[in-house]
This record gives sequence, C-alpha cells and structure tokens, in this order.
Amino acid sequence: MAGGALVAGHVVVDDDAFISGNCVVHQHVRIGRLSIMRGLSRTSRDVPPFALMDGTHTVRGINRVGLRRAGVDRARMRALVEAFRVLFSERRNLKLAMAELEAASPTPEVQELLSFIRASRRGVAQGPRRGAVDDAEDADE
Repeated sequence: MAGGALVAGHVVVDDDAFISGNCVVHQHVRIGRLSIMRGLSRTSRDVPPFALMDGTHTVRGINRVGLRRAGVDRARMRALVEAFRVLFSERRNLKLAMAELEAASPTPEVQELLSFIRASRRGVAQGPRRGAVDDAEDADE
C-alpha cells in the first residue's frame, strides 16, 4: 500500500494486492489477490483478483506485471485475459458471463476469479462503460 491511500474499516486486502497512492477504499470492500489499484482510484465495490483498476471501481484489464512476477505462465495469463474480456469488456448479465466461463473448464486462476465474484456481498467493480478492456496495458508498482 502506497502513501496517501485511504482504507476504511473491515477492508480485506488479499496477498500481493497493491493499492497505489491516494486511492480510496470504502469499508467492507475486498481487494483480490494480485490486483492493483492505480493512483487516485476509488472503490465501494470489491476489486477482483488479478485486476488492473482505476477511476471509480472500473476494471481496465489484468495486472500483467504482477502475474508475471508471481510466475503465471502465458497460457494461464491468456485464459485470464479471455475471462476478463467475457466478464468486463461490456456490460452484460454477470451470472450468464460466469456460466459461460465455467462451461469452458477454467484454469485455477479463472476459478479463483469466479469464486471471488460469487462470494461478493458489495458487488464487484465493472468494466468501462464504453470500449473494451485494455488488456495490453501493464501495471507497475
């Protein structure tokens, strides 16, 4: 967690998640494993594991740098990119998107992502309102 980040009470920050400077996190929010919140972001919703998040609870893509550092290989990273595309690239029924991914025998990381979403009580951050998820952009701490 960087300086200036404001984290309210009862927030759960999973392993290797990074909250950049001047981010604001509402109480009872969960920040998923290996996710990163870009500087000046804010959220009142859960941040999915492996997500690159900015703005107001907006998922922009996956945390490629964090995943590489954690030893996730290219095939598993591609599976996550596809899962994020299905879940977050456009506004759609999240339960239907999850069912689509579950039918495709997901990797352990995708299963972790789906379990995180199912367990959410506050709702999860969503993709951008217009355009696709930016999976080409890297996040660096």
